[in-house]
Amino acid sequence: ARRTMDRVLEEDPGFLPALVLRGEASLNTRRNYEEALADFEKVLEVEPRHQRALRAKATALLGLDRKEEALAAIEDAARNVEEGGAESMAIEGGFEQEGFWCAVKASFARESQELEEAEDLYDGCLERFPSMPVVVNEAIEFFRAIGRPARIEEILRAAVEESPDDRQLRIALVLNLDTTGKRDEALELLRDATSSEDADARATAWLDLAGFLKDKNDIEGAIEAYQKAKNAVDEPSPDLLFALSEALILAERYDEALRVVGGSSVEVHRRMIDGRVALERGEDAAALEAFTRVVTLWPDNAPARFYGGLAAERVGDFDRAVEEYRHTIRSSPNMMEGRQRLAKLHLAEGDAESGLAMLRQSQSPDGIVMTAEARLLEYRLMGFLGRRIGKINNLPLEPGQQREDALARAYESMASGIRAGRGPAPTIQFLLPLIGSSPAPAFAAPFTILVEELIRAGQTQQALEMARRAIAAHPETAGFHASLALAEIAAAESEDAGRESLGRALELDPKWIPALNAMGRLELSLGDAKNALEHFERALARDPADGPAAVGLVESLVSLGRSAEAEQRLEALLRVHRPFDGELALRLAELRVDRDAPEVERTRTWAERARRFGAKDRAAKLLARLPAST
Repeated sequence: ARRTMDRVLEEDPGFLPALVLRGEASLNTRRNYEEALADFEKVLEVEPRHQRALRAKATALLGLDRKEEALAAIEDAARNVEEGGAESMAIEGGFEQEGFWCAVKASFARESQELEEAEDLYDGCLERFPSMPVVVNEAIEFFRAIGRPARIEEILRAAVEESPDDRQLRIALVLNLDTTGKRDEALELLRDATSSEDADARATAWLDLAGFLKDKNDIEGAIEAYQKAKNAVDEPSPDLLFALSEALILAERYDEALRVVGGSSVEVHRRMIDGRVALERGEDAAALEAFTRVVTLWPDNAPARFYGGLAAERVGDFDRAVEEYRHTIRSSPNMMEGRQRLAKLHLAEGDAESGLAMLRQSQSPDGIVMTAEARLLEYRLMGFLGRRIGKINNLPLEPGQQREDALARAYESMASGIRAGRGPAPTIQFLLPLIGSSPAPAFAAPFTILVEELIRAGQTQQALEMARRAIAAHPETAGFHASLALAEIAAAESEDAGRESLGRALELDPKWIPALNAMGRLELSLGDAKNALEHFERALARDPADGPAAVGLVESLVSLGRSAEAEQRLEALLRVHRPFDGELALRLAELRVDRDAPEVERTRTWAERARRFGAKDRAAKLLARLPAST
C-alpha cells in the first residue's frame, strides 16, 4: 500500500487521501512512526480538524514515546468535536467522534499507568456513551486488565439495556455470562432475542442461538434452532443452509445434510459438504476429490484446505497433507486447527523445531491468537526441545476453567514433551520443584508423570514415599492412588502388587485413564487378556486417541487370538485418532507379515508410515523382508 501511495504522491504531492493512507501504512509497521507523523502533519496543515489524521497523529506520537504531545493532540481533537467545528470531510458523525475521543483520553491515562484517573475517565465515558462499541470495548479491556470481572458484566448489561437490538453487544454479554458460569442466563438472553417482530432479526437470533448450542455440543438443539432460522425467512441464505448441513453431519444425519445443501446455489458449499460426508463415511479418496474441487474454485478456502489435509492423511499421502496445512495457515493465519495438525505431524517426524515454527509463525505484527489447546501443544514442543519456558502468564483459560486446572494441564504438556525428547532426569528436574512432595488434587496428572519418571530413573522408593504422602493429604484423589499403584507394581512386592490401589482409584473415578491402563497392564501381566481388554476399551471410550490404551488393546486382542480384529482396530486408530503413531503403524505391518497377508503393498504402506513417524530402524528392517515392488 505504501509503494502505491508513493506513486500517487509523486504525481500529486498534496493529495490528502493518499497522505493519510501512506501514513497509516507506516503506522501499521509499528516502526516507521516518524514517516507516519510527517504525513499526518502535512494533512493537518491543510485540514487542521481532519479527525482521521488527528487520531493517527496521536498514535504516531505515542509510538515515539512523545506522550505530552500525544495528549495535546488527543485533547485538541476532542475539543474540535465538542465544539462542533469539524468540517464535512473530517467527521462522519460528531456524537460518535466525541465518544471515540473520550475513550482515547481514558486509554491514554491507562497507558501512562494513571489507573485511578483512567477508571474515572472510563466511568464518565460509559455514563455518556453506555452502548457505543469503541467505549464499551476499551473499558472492558481496561477492567479486564485490572482484574474487575464483575464490572465488565455491569458494563455489558448496561450496554444491552441501552441498545437491546444491538446484536454484537448481546453476543458479547452472552459470551461473558457463559465464561463466568451463567450459561442458563446466556441461553435465556439468546432465546429472548428470537421473539423479535422483525423477520430478519428473528432469523439472525435463531442463528446465534444455534451457533451457541453447537459450540456447547448440543447438536440436536442447534439443528432445531437452525431449522427455525430457515423457517423464519422466505428464502434461506446459502450460509444458513451450509451451517445447518454442518450440524446435521455432526449428528451423523448424512443424507439429510446432503439434501439440505443440495438446495444451495453455491457450488463451493455443495462440494464442501460432499467432502465432509465422504470423510465421515470413510470414503477418503472421494473426500479428497471433493475438497480438491473446492480449492480449484476457491484456492484460499482455509477450511477446505484443512479438510483436504485430513483426507490426504487418510489416504496415506502425508506430503500432500503438509502442503494443504501450509496453505491453511497462509489462507487463515488464526485458524489454529491447521497449525496444530502440522505441528503434531512434524513432532511425530522428530522435527519439533519445525512444529514450533508452524505453530507460531505469523506475518502480522500482532502475531496470532493462541487457543488453550494450541498453547498446550506449544509447551509440549518446547519441552521436547529442552527450551526454557519461564513463568506461565499467558495461558488461555477455557470457559469455566480454574487457573489451577489450566496450570496443571500446562505442567502435564511440558512434562510430556520433556519426557519424550529428553528422558527421565530432566522431567524429574522440571516437575519436582513445581509440584512438590504433596501436590494439590488438580495436579494429579503431572504427578503421575513424575512418579513414572522416578520409576524409570530407578528411584522407585522415592516414588512410593511421595505417592503415600499425596494420598495422606488427599485420600479422595483417584490419580494419587493410581500413582501409588504404579510404584507398587514397579517395586514388585507381590505378583498382585498395585491391585488394591488401582481398585481404590477406579472406585473414586471409574474413568481415570492412567488407572484403567495400569489395571489393563496388570491383568495382561497375569495372563488375563480378557479383563485387560475391558479396561483398555474403557480408557479408549474416554479418550479415543490415548496411546497407551491403544497399544494395550492391540496386545490384548493378539493374546486372545483375535489378530484379525487387532488389525481392524489398528487401521481405525491410525486412520482417525493416531495417524502419526509410528509404533502402531509398525505393529500393524508386523501383524500383516506374521499372517503372510497377500496385499504386500498395503503392508509396505504401513511400514513406510512407521519409518516416517519414529520407528525408522525397525521399520527399515521389516521393509527389507518384504518382496520387492513390482
